[in-house]
Amino acid sequence: MATSGERESNKGERRRFPAAVRTELILEAATSVFAKRGSRANMVEIATACGIRRSVLYYYFPTRKDLYLAVVDMQLTKLTRAMAPVLGADGDPEARFRHGISLFVRFAEEHPEAWDVLFAEGAQSIDSELDELHRFAWDSMLAAVIAPIGQEIDQLGLDIYSPRVARLAEVLLGGVTRLILWWRDHPETARGEIEDSLVDLLWFGARGFYAGDRFQAD
Repeated sequence: MATSGERESNKGERRRFPAAVRTELILEAATSVFAKRGSRANMVEIATACGIRRSVLYYYFPTRKDLYLAVVDMQLTKLTRAMAPVLGADGDPEARFRHGISLFVRFAEEHPEAWDVLFAEGAQSIDSELDELHRFAWDSMLAAVIAPIGQEIDQLGLDIYSPRVARLAEVLLGGVTRLILWWRDHPETARGEIEDSLVDLLWFGARGFYAGDRFQAD
């Protein structure tokens, strides 16, 4: 039996869309729901947000897991495209690092729901396959952080795949995501100030780390 929410959604379900268009519309609406509710969101909520019957939603995505995987994959593709200009680019390492930070911060600002699905602390996984997708999203960002300074790492004789470099990359990206969460609570702060703060801290901290600087206790 249809719920009241589904009956309401059916009233607006008049237009017929090609399958590819319908799929994209479902994924965009599902992104909004998952961003707010995490993977706990149920198919009734999503069907209502899409303005379609639950049976139609199940036709396109037989399980909630299938839908969530498709949402994460779509948003990861968006992020990868957004970061493409800095991956494999040449030029001054600091300028490339700043560019990468700018691209990521801009993505978080312009696609807040996509960012929440990929990186927010409330994002939850349904099973190991989703864990792998989230890990891939995180690793993609780690690559973007490391790419601008890969040449310097090589010049210092460090292995870009070493645990030491991996630890630093995790700290750098963790700092980026935490500051973006802070920014949401302080929207009066200009995006340029957020980018400058990240570059000041992360770039110069990374340089010291790669150069072998260490804290010396008295």
